[in-house]
Amino acid sequence: MNSPRPRMAVEQIGLGSNGTVQWPTPEEWGRMKDHIYRIYILEGHTLKATITRMETDYGFKATEKMYNTFFKKSRPLFNKNRRSNDRPEDRQGVKIPRTRPRRLQSHLQNSPRQQKNRCILPYSFFDPQLSDGYSNQMALLNLTEVYVHGLFDTFDFSSSLFDIIVPPGVPENSSVWQQIADEGFGAATLMLNGDFVEGFRTFSILCQRLKDTLGNNDSAMIFKFWRICHRLYNTGLQLGNLSILYSFLQYFRGLAAIRYPENHPIPSLLRVLCNIPIGEFSHTLEVGYLRTILCLQNRVGFGNAVVLSLWSNYLTKFNRQAPSTDDILSRYRCVLEEAQQSFTLTGTRTIEILHGYTYAAYYNAGDLELTWDLAFDLVNRVESMEFVRDRPTWCHATQGFALAAKLLCNLSHRIGHENEGSVILKSAIRKLERGDRECRTRAVMLSGIIEAERVE
Repeated sequence: MNSPRPRMAVEQIGLGSNGTVQWPTPEEWGRMKDHIYRIYILEGHTLKATITRMETDYGFKATEKMYNTFFKKSRPLFNKNRRSNDRPEDRQGVKIPRTRPRRLQSHLQNSPRQQKNRCILPYSFFDPQLSDGYSNQMALLNLTEVYVHGLFDTFDFSSSLFDIIVPPGVPENSSVWQQIADEGFGAATLMLNGDFVEGFRTFSILCQRLKDTLGNNDSAMIFKFWRICHRLYNTGLQLGNLSILYSFLQYFRGLAAIRYPENHPIPSLLRVLCNIPIGEFSHTLEVGYLRTILCLQNRVGFGNAVVLSLWSNYLTKFNRQAPSTDDILSRYRCVLEEAQQSFTLTGTRTIEILHGYTYAAYYNAGDLELTWDLAFDLVNRVESMEFVRDRPTWCHATQGFALAAKLLCNLSHRIGHENEGSVILKSAIRKLERGDRECRTRAVMLSGIIEAERVE
């Protein structure tokens, strides 16, 4: 028998002393947010049905106007291209004809009000009637190639063995895009674990950071974009609803249309991606990511640390036209040696390359002994850094620290180190708990590994 669902106290929604209805407070909206999201977005009910369900199941009484106001304040989480009286058949991807003419593109671009509030509704995405997938995939590959080569040919990007170098006067946003990708991972993991409140909050932080950053010609942007899309796509499949992916693409596309010139490849790439039929979306992400890596490799070489990181990540998701794991590990070893000679042992690039090498050893090659040695080294190097001992912030070093501690715990019993890995992970969790929000979020995730060990 299902346990009774929580309900708001009757006095919270009943009549006040003057006989008027007491409507929900902002705090009560916050407590009901995850239930509303599940019913309205994940289960796909209309707004009227959602209002009825919330009142019946949770005693939460509010008007349709109040819900719409709440949705506007919570954008982009509750963006939804459905009318309240939609029929079930309208929700299965059938394209509903427009009843008014489209506004001129020039008007949208020239009106400050339209620019500020411009919004691309998500449920027109992935409509099989929009176009055939093959021609869109070819257009997407061409736009990807134009963007990557344009960074070097038009915007004067260059490279070293360790990095992609932005030209003078251009913001270096690789760490910001890493943060955005990490927040995408955090939001997805929290939602899959059923913590929709924290998942929404993390996703909102991601969107705000995207708003603050998008508009420059970034190499890191296109690299992280495919990873974030793939993560959110898989999360949507597991939740049985792709709304989290829709929200991300909608928000990204709306910002890109405003921040970039009309003929820039990024707005065009997003427009094409949103026209890919849902059945071909995963394959499209794969070929888009692959074309990005091959274009970059063509410009900077296979031995570049960024290229190695992209191939390593690609191999964990796909296995098409990829180099062998032996080649990746061999090149990582050489690049790490060069980094240690060029920088300090705890320099940002050295730690980042050691992190990538550790990731490849475990997730690509499955070399447990090598993984243990690299992860142990990585933990020790990061622990020697002063900021980790005090109040750590989420960055390349703490990301590598968290991964290494997790791998040591996973491998400890398997390769004869008994509880050593668990001790290291517990220590890492305590350090991350003193850090910023993303550090604390990862500490909660890592604590689940310790809890799972106790159950076993």
